[in-house]
Amino acid sequence: MEQEFYYRGIDKAQKGDLVGAIGDFDKAIEINPEFGEAFSKRGSLRFDLGDKEGAIADYTQALRINPQSIECYLGRGLTRLAL
Repeated sequence: MEQEFYYRGIDKAQKGDLVGAIGDFDKAIEINPEFGEAFSKRGSLRFDLGDKEGAIADYTQALRINPQSIECYLGRGLTRLAL
C-alpha cells in the first residue's frame, strides 16, 4: 500500500504538484515508517519548497534507515550548504 502513495507522489512531483507529492509521501511514511526512499524524496521536495530544516530531518531519517545512501548524504550536505 505504501508503494502506491510513493509512486503517486513521484507522479505528482513530476507534474509540479510538490505539496500534493509531499502529502502522498507523508501517507507512505505513515504506513511504513521504515520507508527510507519516501523520506529521501520528501526531503528533496522540502528543499525545493524552502523548508531546509525539514529536508535535513528527512535526509537524516532516510540515512538512519539506509546508511549506504549516497543520494541522501549528498542531499543533506547540499541542504546544509544552502542554510
